[in-house]
Amino acid sequence: MTKNLVLLFVFLAGAVMSPNSQGADVTVKAVDGRTGRPLAGYVIRLDGIDAMYPEANTHPLATATTGSDGTATLHLDEPLPKALFIVLWKAHFPRSVMIDCARPEFSTDEVLRSGVVGRNACDPAHRINHTFSAGPGQVVVFARKKGFLESFPG
Repeated sequence: MTKNLVLLFVFLAGAVMSPNSQGADVTVKAVDGRTGRPLAGYVIRLDGIDAMYPEANTHPLATATTGSDGTATLHLDEPLPKALFIVLWKAHFPRSVMIDCARPEFSTDEVLRSGVVGRNACDPAHRINHTFSAGPGQVVVFARKKGFLESFPG
């Protein structure tokens, strides 16, 4: 009886301390909003948003670089924020922040529950002949490279 209780305790302790039970993984797919091609070799940073005024209250949570398919998986530790804000730039070029095709802010609960495909305002004529989808824990974001004149400050 005591041996069975010890085994049960070890099993339950292992389940509680399992890395999968702490936090959540989010896979972000970065897509060029003008061409529909994956943005490979870009750094994705997930910022957490916890308050009413997100610009003043974001905090970096995780960073990863996209692969050839434009995706990167990032792990978020507990406590999870109410919303996620995605920042994207070309690896090795930190000043090359991309122009978002829509505000890249998403409800953490919605991302984890069903997945989210962001809006693509960079393709108003709907030239991209591909429909993007996302499953639980996935986000698809659209961005475009800065134009020459947009690269200069002010």
